[in-house]
Amino acid sequence: MTAINYADRLFYNRQLVSRVYAGSTLVWPPWKPTDISSCLIWVDISQQSSGIANGGDITYLRNWTNGPTPVVMGNPPNPTLRTNALNTTMPVMRITQGQGRWRWTGLSLDKEYTVFVVGRRWQLRGGRILTALDTAANFLIGWHGNEFDSSYQEGWFNTPGPVGGITATTQWRLYSSDGSAASTSRLFSNGVLLGQHPTPPASKGWGGTMNISGYTNSSDVAVSQQADCEIAELVVYNRKLTDIERQTVENYLRIKWNPISLFKPTDLGTNLLAWFDGADAASVVTVGGKVSQWINKGVGAMTITQNTDANRPTYANSAVKFAQTQVMNPSGAPADFDFYVVSKPNAMGDWRTLLRSANSHEMILEATSNRFGTYAGGFNPAGAFIWPGIQGIGFARIAASTVTAMSRDGNVLLSTTVALPATSPAPTMFGGYAGVPPSQPWGDINEVIFVTHNLEGARPMIEGYLAHKWGIAGLLQPTHLYKNAPP
Repeated sequence: MTAINYADRLFYNRQLVSRVYAGSTLVWPPWKPTDISSCLIWVDISQQSSGIANGGDITYLRNWTNGPTPVVMGNPPNPTLRTNALNTTMPVMRITQGQGRWRWTGLSLDKEYTVFVVGRRWQLRGGRILTALDTAANFLIGWHGNEFDSSYQEGWFNTPGPVGGITATTQWRLYSSDGSAASTSRLFSNGVLLGQHPTPPASKGWGGTMNISGYTNSSDVAVSQQADCEIAELVVYNRKLTDIERQTVENYLRIKWNPISLFKPTDLGTNLLAWFDGADAASVVTVGGKVSQWINKGVGAMTITQNTDANRPTYANSAVKFAQTQVMNPSGAPADFDFYVVSKPNAMGDWRTLLRSANSHEMILEATSNRFGTYAGGFNPAGAFIWPGIQGIGFARIAASTVTAMSRDGNVLLSTTVALPATSPAPTMFGGYAGVPPSQPWGDINEVIFVTHNLEGARPMIEGYLAHKWGIAGLLQPTHLYKNAPP
């Protein structure tokens, strides 16, 4: 039986239908890359494979847009099909170093671009998998030699990916890259920003070319840097997409091919400044049933501890629970950061402080209402946002001398209108106010994530990850990118 996502036509009462909805959600026809304008190349091996057996030659690569098709080079010209390769059933195209590779020329593609590729190196020997032709520019995405998670555009991008070492991987990658003449070029892996070109604009773009396996037309493998590679899908636009458009394509590819595991905070690399996970009981250290330390699973130096037994919170049902007189003491916290929390705040009656620095409250709930915001010379609410005593996702973008922006459950950012002091907002109190005695207990806290300040591109993914992990995806806005599926 054909799954609805793969049906060419559907009928109801013998009448051809144009759309099928499950409630208000469009389920057929499925979304496709050409639904976004300026799609120049769309190569989908899952649609290429009809009539080709496992190991059979692919001599023609269909472009599902109005753009040109590539030519195959090599002797013999035999990229082949490998069935049941991804997501248990999906076919991919295999290219052997020294044999067939693909070339596009004359494309309307240069400095304005967004490129997506699901691919991998299938054997541990080097090469370039996706690159421009050498006569146009020295430009590559993702893979180079034995390196990965890197990119070059007349100069290396600033990425954490390895450069110059024997670090080859055969893992699948979902890479995306974008750029324009007026901005830096960027490289993403699974939607996470890896880095960008250091000097915008780059001196050259794609120059109307696109190569799969090798960056010259030479048959000499070493000269052309051909690769043993597999490609599942390639999508190219001749403009820089908006972040929402880019994330839509990334989500489509991620769900379709499932090339890598679901997003987890450690995918953020050095952008993950601190991560405290109540679902990981081993990371919550208790003494006599009370929490003495919450272990940081991120890469930063931040710690959260409490040495005084009477001031320690409790731990139950994957939550660190703060009641009156209970507070924890952060140390080594970042100075400027984006902050995410899954929590159920206490009821009204006292102020409820989640984060406090030496000079202000960076996240607080008002005593006489459920408005939340900051406290710096007075209470500064984040627009009309409220947080009653239900589990939800809170977000705050915090920096010294800056107006804080906040959100709830993946909603738009709202301003608190008043800038924080010029002194560091690094938290020195967590879950309450460390006065004498401690007061302003926040409530139940399930998970806390600190990331690099103003890392907006990661916000939908982190919100989606938290929402689906804690079973509160229903709180996300209907238009949220990860409303219906985790990142």
